[in-house]
Amino acid sequence: MASQFKNVAPEESQISLIHSPLHINTQICDTSGDNKNRYTMVATQNQANTVISRIEYVFESMVDCILGSKKELVIQLKFRTDLGKGFPSSDDSTQKLRNIIFPSKNPREAWKFTVLIRILELCHEALTTGILMTKRFRDIYYREPELFKRQSIVDHYIDEIAYTFGVERLALNVVAAAKGLMAGSLTIIQHGCPAIDYSFATEATFQTLASSLYWKSSKAGNGILITAKGYPDIQTRRFLNLIAAKFPNIPIFALMDFDPDGIAILAVYKFNSAKLSHEPHIAVPSIKWLGIQSCDILPGQINSQSFMSLSARDRKFATNFMQKHSHTGTLNLNWKKELQTMLMLNVKAEIQILGGASVLSRWLDNKLRENLSRIESEENSANR
Repeated sequence: MASQFKNVAPEESQISLIHSPLHINTQICDTSGDNKNRYTMVATQNQANTVISRIEYVFESMVDCILGSKKELVIQLKFRTDLGKGFPSSDDSTQKLRNIIFPSKNPREAWKFTVLIRILELCHEALTTGILMTKRFRDIYYREPELFKRQSIVDHYIDEIAYTFGVERLALNVVAAAKGLMAGSLTIIQHGCPAIDYSFATEATFQTLASSLYWKSSKAGNGILITAKGYPDIQTRRFLNLIAAKFPNIPIFALMDFDPDGIAILAVYKFNSAKLSHEPHIAVPSIKWLGIQSCDILPGQINSQSFMSLSARDRKFATNFMQKHSHTGTLNLNWKKELQTMLMLNVKAEIQILGGASVLSRWLDNKLRENLSRIESEENSANR
């Protein structure tokens, strides 16, 4: 695919990085053997070459400007207004443009241009050398800490560059390091690397279930336990998306705290977020909410002293969440009912309210079997 930059008035003085999105030409290759399912994700070199050519076009235009072939270079960056976590939108009104001008007598404008060019240079280096950079270890930030000032500035520019190019950040060879944990009946085999056995892991409620080997002892059958430790990172969502795509018959359930953030986290998994709507391969539309819900913690079943009161921030967050998702038609009626219950009773609760390992395991067994039976009944009805 050739570069699709536009030269607009004044003639040969402004370039736009805006164009139709590159197709995320990622393939999942089945390398089954010995009764084991093994999968690998292969990103095409063609996409990397296209991104490289577009970055080089910016560099060439800058050189032309320095040599006098162009009087002024205006680079247009595309960004999306922040609508909050868990609030996806394809509305063009949320898409904005900002111009970065070179040369400029304004120190702030000159700094913006320098930051953009340096980040593009580092992305170009990562793509041409094949070395993946992670934002967690701040590979980019620590190259020029005095220039970038804050890690958040690097994150901001990376997101805008990827969104402008119409690609995922992975296409820039820049990824946020994964924070998710996994345990279960799964072994991942990477080409040229030792096999990774996910039959053990750690972390809070996840640790409780993992250490008791719930993924193996569950009466609902073997499974995989995954936690992203709060709002999910891109790599955890990408992995779940891969599981859902390759194994559509395996249901994915979400166990969240009974609070506004718990439902918002569920929404991020299910719909993605507005900020990353240009990365379609990280949403998991098939995910189902297992709990905890109000019916699981009715007074009389749970010690009322275990509940917590909603904070002012919780109440505002819940109200805004319902308003925003109502606007896009993505507000699940059950989510709305649960949020209204929280607001009316002024309560929230963590997963631990259900009890220790044995109590939690029994609760999960019942919930999982109940939901699996419902799914089976729905499938049987659909096949009749």
